[in-house]
Amino acid sequence: MANFCKYCGEPLKSGSSFCGKCGRPVQKPVPRAGQAEQGRKKTGMPKTPPRRNFEQGKQVKKDLKGRRNSGKRQSGLPKSLIPLAAAFSVFAVILLVSLILFVAAKHSKGIDTSSPEKIVGSLLEQLEAQDMEGALACFSSEEAAGNFQYEKYVEVYDQESADTLLPAEDEKVLLINQRKLEGQAADQVASTIRVIGLGETAGRLSAEGVTPWKKLGLSKKEYVENVDSKNLKKLSVERVELAAQKKQNTDETQKELNKEGAVYGAQERREYVALYTVGETSYIQGFTVDCYDGEWKIFSMTSKLAGTPALGIPETAKKSAEFDEYTE
Repeated sequence: MANFCKYCGEPLKSGSSFCGKCGRPVQKPVPRAGQAEQGRKKTGMPKTPPRRNFEQGKQVKKDLKGRRNSGKRQSGLPKSLIPLAAAFSVFAVILLVSLILFVAAKHSKGIDTSSPEKIVGSLLEQLEAQDMEGALACFSSEEAAGNFQYEKYVEVYDQESADTLLPAEDEKVLLINQRKLEGQAADQVASTIRVIGLGETAGRLSAEGVTPWKKLGLSKKEYVENVDSKNLKKLSVERVELAAQKKQNTDETQKELNKEGAVYGAQERREYVALYTVGETSYIQGFTVDCYDGEWKIFSMTSKLAGTPALGIPETAKKSAEFDEYTE
């Protein structure tokens, strides 16, 4: 069957792509559906997949993306809880660091505040090490000054003196109170070091209430300089027990002790007595200890219940059995 150019009507040669007269491209006839299918069968070409609707394809992609995002949200935290979770994580880290620092501070320099016996033992260890700063860290100067209640003090002790702390009205007064308590603690520690550093004679004279350097024929300066620091290296703690144990275990006595401790904001107050040796000499010394939020600190190196010297000076004991008289 002859084909003609649809533009100029000129007969077209078989297989030609352009009209020989007008030069325009020849449009090839489109095969019918049956002919196309038959041609694919002969050549083995795959059937052309039907065209998908463009909008339908977009919707499918959108659905798939929504499923993926939904999966992510379900596996993680809701967006509203993310800031809360972050804040909780930060708080947990701060709490952990604070706990580590608290434990480290509690046991720094060998100071253990977990019980009355431990804090007394820690103080004597600091004296043995000749560490004045460590010894003062065993005292409750800071806590007592910060919690001091002037009205309670006057009510409990019914007296005022030069050593009485001031009403803590501002930071300056608070610092003055703390320095007063630190001064008292330092004086007691220094007196103890001088006595056990000089030996038995000075210890016995101190127990008699006589100023040791005068009795020894020394000036105060010479008395201090004559302390033999080697003696302190021989310090050994033998016993630390409740002062006047039977009496202290009564409700009335403990109530009175707690009342006195409450003046300085302590939750509990106890009096202890320690027996320790320095070389060949035994010493007995009283301690008043206060508890602040689970930590025990020394308020004073004295014990009214045990009857130890008021100035915090240790007494010598010829026999360790004498110690029992202070605990019964």
